[in-house]
Amino acid sequence: MSSRGADGVPFVCADSSFGFGGSVVALGRLLRALPEGKWAAHVIVRHADQERHLRDVEAPLASVRTVPMPDPSPPRGPALLRTIAGAIRHVRRHHPAWSAVKTVARETGARFVHANNGIAASYGAVAAAVRLRLPCVVSQRGYEWHSADTRWFARRVSMFLADSRHVADDVARLGVPEDRIRVTWAPVDVAGFRPPSPVERAAVRAELGLLPGTFAVAMTGTLLRWKGQDVFLDAAAAVARSVPDARFLLIGGDAPDAAPGFAAALRAQAAALGIAERTSFLGRRDDVARLLRGADAAVHCSRSAEPFGLVVGEAMATGLPVVASSLGGPSEQIRDGATGLLSPPGDADALARAILRLADDADLRARLGAAARADVAARFSSEAYAERVDRAFGDAPFST
Repeated sequence: MSSRGADGVPFVCADSSFGFGGSVVALGRLLRALPEGKWAAHVIVRHADQERHLRDVEAPLASVRTVPMPDPSPPRGPALLRTIAGAIRHVRRHHPAWSAVKTVARETGARFVHANNGIAASYGAVAAAVRLRLPCVVSQRGYEWHSADTRWFARRVSMFLADSRHVADDVARLGVPEDRIRVTWAPVDVAGFRPPSPVERAAVRAELGLLPGTFAVAMTGTLLRWKGQDVFLDAAAAVARSVPDARFLLIGGDAPDAAPGFAAALRAQAAALGIAERTSFLGRRDDVARLLRGADAAVHCSRSAEPFGLVVGEAMATGLPVVASSLGGPSEQIRDGATGLLSPPGDADALARAILRLADDADLRARLGAAARADVAARFSSEAYAERVDRAFGDAPFST
């Protein structure tokens, strides 16, 4: 129990994500930015590193506890047995959250339940809210399985907080009325991701081996096929033919379970394209904000729609001009030609043309970067996010 955050209207917040990731980061940013003393968050997480992160960022918590939640393997065997096994799997996975939410809510007199990462991961928390006859708000950070059980749970949610209009439209397709959906956007750490001083920029570039005047493009994100790092490399090869000293930075760890062999394939691709010496695979890093301060531009080139695309907002907050896929959340963050550039997903030639446009025009880079920073600070900062969530929490039925 922490003295910070213990005052205010009590609520239970359950995060059922598989591991440390964006939902817990967003939660920490939210709790730090909510009005002091107005809400008292009793948080339940699945993993110790999630709890450790919330404590490390000094999020105001009334209480926090780790409740392990199993994620059994998919059922195998004949259809009937798979159906029975699937039902058992659901119960095993979601019962710990159901039990923990009920216990904490009763102990604390919680006024509502907040499921921090979507319906499919939060059946237990939503079911507990229904059982306790408490309102339930769900932070919808991604797209959902449009299954019968997801639709059943969705109809019992009091309000959805969607990370983008694109996500809100997906929720509406579950049969949820528009008046129960708010677009809150995802929170960008504008203070942490900021433009560099000349000294900081020079230090990072020296560390990365970038000579003065070298044009450097960064792409941030876990190495996954749908995120399109291979598209970036194809575009990079075309850029390199016109800008001989261009350098390309890939910031993000591999995901051997989700994309086996993809990281090795990317390195082989860079070698085959003749840009291996100009391409830096920097791996998973905890200092992404610092590394971006050494770049001249950033790229996002996912093949399919991102719910929000936090890496886009973070690069914009750093004051970088960004080229992003014209799908989903990134297309809502960037106003094409005003705060960044949009490019058709999966089109390496179009991506290369956009990067070259930035490489050839320092004034354009400066103008887009400055406008991007200002726009992110106004629309997507942690403080702006917290204001929207605070209003949603305060609306009926949460205030009753």
